[in-house]
Amino acid sequence: MFDVANDTVPETASDRAARLTSAEDARVAAVKAAHWTGSKYVSGRPLVETTQLVRTELKAAAKAAGPLHGCKLSVRCSHGSILVAITPPAGAMVVSIRRVRQDVETPHAWPTLPRYSLVGQSMLAAAEGIVNQYGFDRSDLCTDYHHCAFFLSVGFAEGIESAQWAEAEAAIRGARLGSMG
Repeated sequence: MFDVANDTVPETASDRAARLTSAEDARVAAVKAAHWTGSKYVSGRPLVETTQLVRTELKAAAKAAGPLHGCKLSVRCSHGSILVAITPPAGAMVVSIRRVRQDVETPHAWPTLPRYSLVGQSMLAAAEGIVNQYGFDRSDLCTDYHHCAFFLSVGFAEGIESAQWAEAEAAIRGARLGSMG
């Protein structure tokens, strides 16, 4: 039947089913495109062994030239996860000064700048890239389905980020008070 007011033909049940099927097919294709397997993944390898291999490779990366050069790294495994904590070398600022300034100047605004400096971002990305070589991910977060070799947490060692944030915030607040008086 033709709808004169809207100048459209009503959708039939078969048309609707085809449209929904094609939308679901597109979603499944997008999910499958996000699946990955690391180049050093071995099926059935125990997580403890994988953690040892990751630790060895990260320590080698800390000695070689690159974003992790001079960093101390802690690599642990716990309950199906690999946990990596990075202690940057002295003088390496991992928090973004611009982000700290934004938080000080507009404390109630939604932050628009990244939390970490380019140095911090490159350290996290390098460590995550090394660890991901040993895993795979076939998860579909839209349906809350998780299927991966292990979960991964990469961050800075406890206290590093908060100490640098507090130091930068104090310097910014001090500079603002100095300019007022």
